[in-house]
Amino acid sequence: MPRRNLWAILGVAAVSLVCYHAADRNPLGRYFSQVVDRIEQQYVEEVDRQKLWNAAVDGMIAELHDPYSHYDSPSKAAELEEELEQQFAGVGLMLAPTTDQLTVFSPIVGSPAYRAGILAGDVITKIDGVSTQGMTISEASRRMRGKANQPVHVTIERVGHSAPIEVTVTRGIVKLDSVLGDTRLADDRWNFFLDRDKNIAYLRIVNFGERTVDELRAALEELKAGGMKGLILDLRNNPGGLLPAAVGVCELFLPKGQTIVTVRGRDGAVPERKFVAGGGEKFLDLPLAVLVNHTSASASEIVAGCLQDHHRAVIIGERTWGKGTVQNIIQLSDDIGNLTLTTAKFLRPSEKPIHRQLDAKGADPWGVSPDAGYQVTLSDEGWKNWNQWRRERDIVRPHSDSEPAFKSEISQQDKPLRRAVDSIESKIAGGEEKPAI
Repeated sequence: MPRRNLWAILGVAAVSLVCYHAADRNPLGRYFSQVVDRIEQQYVEEVDRQKLWNAAVDGMIAELHDPYSHYDSPSKAAELEEELEQQFAGVGLMLAPTTDQLTVFSPIVGSPAYRAGILAGDVITKIDGVSTQGMTISEASRRMRGKANQPVHVTIERVGHSAPIEVTVTRGIVKLDSVLGDTRLADDRWNFFLDRDKNIAYLRIVNFGERTVDELRAALEELKAGGMKGLILDLRNNPGGLLPAAVGVCELFLPKGQTIVTVRGRDGAVPERKFVAGGGEKFLDLPLAVLVNHTSASASEIVAGCLQDHHRAVIIGERTWGKGTVQNIIQLSDDIGNLTLTTAKFLRPSEKPIHRQLDAKGADPWGVSPDAGYQVTLSDEGWKNWNQWRRERDIVRPHSDSEPAFKSEISQQDKPLRRAVDSIESKIAGGEEKPAI
């Protein structure tokens, strides 16, 4: 991933907490080195030096009492890169986590597996001739990922077929969308209209990655050309991502010069930086509702808080998670992994804090709360049912099995979304909506 594109990294040079290369300058480094050497040479059983390092770093970070600072091994660091890049080399399958057999939850649209005809519900019995009996999802994913343009031979069992089906899939670069719709069109692309009769659009941002702003802009331009009259932006279950992506999303809906977010570090250790909306394509007159819930965090809270402070959107749902800190991703020397370190906090345009301290009370200011009259809270069971409904709705099915989206189904299964639809319909009609109390 071209890290120069990530503001969060700030061009930070490779850093090691207590590396051996700095031992002559740092007495703690020498002491640490001595302890490791003694354990490795004299402990009653053989030890893994890498595990000692991991444990030492984890111990130091634990002393910070910060759940967002952490050390990632090289393999974990690579996974994070893929998530932020929104792409990886593989076949492009999502596997179901709750079955005894290795079962395809859904192919990723446009991926090699999708083009090869692998379907949701297919059971993978062999990968390159190796039985998947007892194989974990992690192991299966490792076997199916790898260098692009290399073949993977998959044996599947499919309902309605008496004999196993042999499929050869050539690995490719699989791109992961971060901007989704509610249902799919006939060609399996996302349908970004929720209600075509009233031209109400619906966009889900599931994370903030390198391509999120470009994806969102393209979807908005497509919707504008299609006659969009109002938009629902769904940030529920969005854990965050890249700060530049959150800033870019806000810029699409704000006039030039309006403050988006302020980043403030420790006593000047990180210079304060204020992000403001620039020029370019804008959607300023579009009625806008934003959905959030208790797991909307970080970058999603920047967007919701910014649009709320500028009275640009109505915020609907639940109070957000309360993660208002910025992490730098620091590459450690000698390819020993990454250090993700909290270096600053961000503030809303109103200067209100988003971050929830460990001892914070419900009455304290943190997170982003729905606008007055727009709180729609679900029980734990309600969220469990909604998540299951949403996952089932996202499966890429054979076209004969596709089901249309019914407003009644949305009303029954997604009450916050129904509330957002009512809000947008009222604004489109030009009336003054009466919030529910």
